[in-house]
Amino acid sequence: MTPLEGSKGELSFSSPQTIAIPSGETAKLMAIRKSDWQRLKHRIQQAAHPMPRLSIAYSIFFGVTITAVFSLIPIGLTPGAPQWVLPAYVLVCVFSFAIGCILAMLDQKLKKHGNATAADVIEDMNAVEKTLGEL
Repeated sequence: MTPLEGSKGELSFSSPQTIAIPSGETAKLMAIRKSDWQRLKHRIQQAAHPMPRLSIAYSIFFGVTITAVFSLIPIGLTPGAPQWVLPAYVLVCVFSFAIGCILAMLDQKLKKHGNATAADVIEDMNAVEKTLGEL
């Protein structure tokens, strides 16, 4: 390309914007082993997709327990009710309460596991930084 006649072949441009070029201090890079990177990636994916909560399930079982307990009084006072009805309601109360408690405890353990996963990612990242040295 040839410059136009009478031009100096220069192009000048001014803009009020400034561009910050990273210095050696601000743009440090860190080499990381592929196995460490894959482990961190896997842990982050686990933390991003937490385990499903069981609160709905144990709430249903506790609701069945409360309903059965409140229906025990009228059933016990009903004359001529079959003999098997009252023990059946007691069994429903006991088993639904037990299953609700088991599900509530399991939900608490799953919740702690989910919190531990995020803490594990941070711990792994700190271990990688420590292995590679201070930046």
